[in-house]
Amino acid sequence: MGAFITTPRHGIQLALFVLGSVLAFALAMAAMHALPTRYRRWITVLFTFVAGLFYLAEFVIPAGVGVPAGSSRATDNFLSKYLDPVGNASAIIFAVAVGMGILNLARVNGAPLLRGRPGWQNSLAFFAGLIAMTVVGLTRWHAMLGATTPAARRAVEAALVGRLYHLLFDGFYSNLGGTVFALLAFYIVSASYRAFRLRSREATLMMVTAFIVMLGNVPVGPTYLTGWIPEGHWFSFAKVEHVSDWIMSVPNMAAQRALIFGIMMGVIAMSLRVWLSLERGHFFGQED
Repeated sequence: MGAFITTPRHGIQLALFVLGSVLAFALAMAAMHALPTRYRRWITVLFTFVAGLFYLAEFVIPAGVGVPAGSSRATDNFLSKYLDPVGNASAIIFAVAVGMGILNLARVNGAPLLRGRPGWQNSLAFFAGLIAMTVVGLTRWHAMLGATTPAARRAVEAALVGRLYHLLFDGFYSNLGGTVFALLAFYIVSASYRAFRLRSREATLMMVTAFIVMLGNVPVGPTYLTGWIPEGHWFSFAKVEHVSDWIMSVPNMAAQRALIFGIMMGVIAMSLRVWLSLERGHFFGQED
């Protein structure tokens, strides 16, 4: 069975295998939806637990367990040979999830467009961007597959499809992303203004620290403010650039590590809740 799934296929065999896989997935989903909610719940819990248990067990089982001596890497156990197939299955599930997300976006944006609701222009822009980027991107990708030499790839980039791709990606997508980040910068400035108002000792300390760090990274501080202090002098630690570097490398780094540590603890807790199906939502709140 494993060899049947992992055997490489090409041409019509690949197309038939993909079609059969899609049909099998559709039948499995139809069977799941035909079951009562409580049975769907426990099937989902079982598959989620087994999937998480596989990676945990592969990580904690000692190397060499269940593997003949000299037949694998020093870190392998009997589950290691299944990492690639399980990883491929995860990539397929991720692709299906992306496809379902696109279908959901199309459904959400299709109703305002078809019924002429307020904001239908945004839905029209969504469909125009989705269709244009998909068609141009797939056409360029297919052309790049046949371009086996650097000269052929340059020809594809110089052709109409290449120019359209760079217009859509570099001209629209990248610039729109930069625009969003620029708008966020104004919100950051506004939040900084509110945080730096000297209404408490903590805000005063934050304001002074930010001022020192900014002075250490612009020419005014190192050149004019403390530029008269020679390097190597016993008082050179007071140079504004040295104080700025110390703030960034010691207190700031300690705060960042503490923040990352807290975030990782939250990630572990959330992962355990998802793995053990302790997280409750709309689906798990239903019972037949």
